[in-house]
Amino acid sequence: MTGTDPKQPVVNRLANTSARVQKAPITEKKMEHHMTRIALGLAYIVLMAISSASFAEEGLVVQFTITEVPNSSNEKRTYTNAILMRLDEEVSFDFNDLYVLKIRSRPEQDDSVNLLISLKDIIDNKPYYVGADSVTVAIGDKASIELAKYDTSYAISLDTSYGTIPQD
Repeated sequence: MTGTDPKQPVVNRLANTSARVQKAPITEKKMEHHMTRIALGLAYIVLMAISSASFAEEGLVVQFTITEVPNSSNEKRTYTNAILMRLDEEVSFDFNDLYVLKIRSRPEQDDSVNLLISLKDIIDNKPYYVGADSVTVAIGDKASIELAKYDTSYAISLDTSYGTIPQD
């Protein structure tokens, strides 16, 4: 009973038993098992990468057009731009040193969003507060608001859609 005697030191028992262990040759079945495990591991890594990309934050794209019409003239000035923002965020947009447009979005039920729009006219190098208004619009739809300052009226058209916020 060499190697199995409980009174024999552990080192000797291990040495005696390891001499009897033979390495089994790698069979085709074992190789297939290892390859399957490797393939499953790689598939897991790929799925993790894809799932992390699928959790990108959904944002709101607001395309806006400001149409300025002086009451004493038929001359129109129109400016268009767009912004990508979070669904619950306030952004301020300096528009070519002409306007400061502030948009506050708040998600509502049924895929709609409430937008609070504030406009400041800075064309004459003096900031004139034009006004503010809010509108609730279904994302994907359009809305417009009208504001006025002294002798000028402003129409702000809004077109909304979903967009993906880039990850840092």
